[in-house]
Amino acid sequence: MSISDILLGPILWFIKFLISGKKTPIVLQSPSRILVLDFAYVGDMVMTSPVYRNLKEHFPEASIEALVFPLDAGVMKTNPYVDQVHVHPHGFYRFGLGIIRNLRKRNYDLGIQVNTSLRNNFILWLIHPMFRIGYDFRHRGCFHNVRIPIAARTAHTIYRVDEELVLLEQGLGWTITNRTMVYHVAEEVRVRVGETLRTYGVSATELLVGVHCNSRQTHEFRRWDQMKFAELLDKISESYPAKFIFTGGPSDEEYEQGILGQLRFRDRVIDGPRFSLEELGALFQRLNLFVTINTGPMHIAISQNTPTLAIIGVVPARVIYPSGNPRFQHVMDPALEVWDTTAIHPKYVPRIEEIAVEEVYRKAKYLLDHFAQPAHTEPAHSQHH
Repeated sequence: MSISDILLGPILWFIKFLISGKKTPIVLQSPSRILVLDFAYVGDMVMTSPVYRNLKEHFPEASIEALVFPLDAGVMKTNPYVDQVHVHPHGFYRFGLGIIRNLRKRNYDLGIQVNTSLRNNFILWLIHPMFRIGYDFRHRGCFHNVRIPIAARTAHTIYRVDEELVLLEQGLGWTITNRTMVYHVAEEVRVRVGETLRTYGVSATELLVGVHCNSRQTHEFRRWDQMKFAELLDKISESYPAKFIFTGGPSDEEYEQGILGQLRFRDRVIDGPRFSLEELGALFQRLNLFVTINTGPMHIAISQNTPTLAIIGVVPARVIYPSGNPRFQHVMDPALEVWDTTAIHPKYVPRIEEIAVEEVYRKAKYLLDHFAQPAHTEPAHSQHH
């Protein structure tokens, strides 16, 4: 137990004493407004998406609303079960008193917090829905009145999608069978992406492999070596008539160039197109394979059932990656084989550079052989640049 737990524990316990908890599961009849506190990055928000679907399916007349950070609000456009999106100033230590005051006036029947942040717990209490559901780890759910016990912090033990749905199951007494992530791609977006690919010389029948090599945060723990990425793409090029497209944004371009500069099959890379969050969903529907590190687009690809190979750092695969589906393969940083689920911030010294190219290639080959349909199989010819 940390020093903060020792110092905060009695205070948080006293707050729990003052705010009496409800017996679970609660009975909620005909709510008019429900708010989900969804302060997270893109990938976490995609993993939260089934929460909104289940809320709307159980309470079709209710307004299902989300409170999010501004940078990632665009993700909510892909979820048809969200009726309204509210934006809170970005920053995990900020309090947007203006938006909190406005939301309090909406008199929510139910508020849901999907993580164990004490600060987020307090914000939901300030908004003051009639019922406030959340996990209670070391009394950090003290401001809720519907507290679900949990032995470790969220995103530490089981697959995050399941963890969030268990919160609904225990808090509301539901049995949830459809646990797939929601990421709706509009037809006009699909058409637009198809036209973009044709503009860059990619036909509908060509083998297309997506690559995502950088991340917006903690990239020093997530990146795989640029030379190894280049070697992997060259090995794929030697055996398959694939074209490659990098799916990062402008901030990822410098790191991508470090890979491109080492490729022997540089002519196989499609230069130029960049895609919005909505367009990424359409692109992933077209890809025959997606090779990625642990980052937001990985979850979007999984939501589209894209054959995906993830090189995972920072968090164990069991927490962020689905198991049991052969379309989703991964290789994990060996340092994550030992993971202290009881620590709020587990110690992690990355060894992701130890992951061998051959190990990743074997899994890429498996996916290409079993889940992709190449248009032709002529051997590739190397080109140095």
